[in-house]
Amino acid sequence: MLPLMRLPSLGYRQLMLSLLLFSGALFASGEADSVDVAYEAGDVETLRGLANNDAEGAALAMATLYWYGKDSVKKNPKLGAEWYLKAAKQGDFFAQYRLSKIYIDGEAVLADYRSAYMWLNLASYNLVQSEDTGDYIRTDIKERKKTLFFLMTKDDISKAQDMSSRCLESN
Repeated sequence: MLPLMRLPSLGYRQLMLSLLLFSGALFASGEADSVDVAYEAGDVETLRGLANNDAEGAALAMATLYWYGKDSVKKNPKLGAEWYLKAAKQGDFFAQYRLSKIYIDGEAVLADYRSAYMWLNLASYNLVQSEDTGDYIRTDIKERKKTLFFLMTKDDISKAQDMSSRCLESN
């Protein structure tokens, strides 16, 4: 039998605020659980519905499903790139990071160093804003930027930085 703990006395407002915050956390957790369950099952229709309603992580899950293929979901890098783009536009730093590599390598899209540089800038910014430590990603972003520095003109880098700024300003 667990020992009983004495809870601090809460006023009505504090109690209601605590319940509201707790229920919000449960809802958010439930949404994340739905994304995880749908991804594990390869349930594209459920994931698509969640992604179209901007459920956190759903667009990234769709991208991953199509990029790599899973169980009954056939590998389709072109669709994967489209979903990475949707997730990246939603501010997902990992999708932005992944999309940069897609643009650098020209996988399923035309190689586009400006776009790659822009997504690296945005991934770096959003990684700093997140609670994720992302040490590997942070290091890899620096390495990719160094590579692009040698592949791009100063004008291209400047334009890519302007594109990044406009994206951040437009949210």
